[in-house]
Amino acid sequence: MNLVIFSCSPRPENKSNTALMVDAFKNGAESAGSSLVEVYYLYRRNEWDNFKRVFEKSGDIIFAMPLFAECIPEVFMEFLECLEPKESDDRTKIGFILQGGFKEAHQLKAVESYFEEVPSYLNCDYSGTLVKGSTFALSLGSDHIRKEKLRTFFEMGGRYVKEGVFDRSAVSYFNAKDKHSYMFGVFSSPCLLIEKAAWKVITKINLAKEA
Repeated sequence: MNLVIFSCSPRPENKSNTALMVDAFKNGAESAGSSLVEVYYLYRRNEWDNFKRVFEKSGDIIFAMPLFAECIPEVFMEFLECLEPKESDDRTKIGFILQGGFKEAHQLKAVESYFEEVPSYLNCDYSGTLVKGSTFALSLGSDHIRKEKLRTFFEMGGRYVKEGVFDRSAVSYFNAKDKHSYMFGVFSSPCLLIEKAAWKVITKINLAKEA
């Protein structure tokens, strides 16, 4: 399998959580026997002419991106509008990796429904969406937390190469821990207060006025 991944974060790769996940996914895919995994960063707009040629000649493509305030990145939508539907009889597969900082992966499901339709606009087949919430810790958490979260992307990269799709059962297991549980209500209020205090510190560091 030759796999092409477009990283759709507007941030440079050294400041992008998406780039960290893509790199781990790439390493996992290559370790499982993928002959070549190429990664391209859409924030490099001056290279889009080449990226369009890469899209046209590639048969297995993944678009990876974050969800910002319930919106997918503008750079992805602009690039999508530059592409022409494929005319080849050899069907191209398009899949997606969608990540967000909030713990509830369910908040990303609406975008997943949209992604199911995107490949058909380009005369391609849909190969699934890997959804992951609670990724904020990649930039703020410890090295242990970062390695643990990236390890799961490494594993999914290997699985994608073997199966050729993001299997729904595998994806459900992948994001199963990204769900809030309020079963023990006695603990919920203190936890929410701690989270609110943490957000106040974060917003102050980033010069935001309100948390």
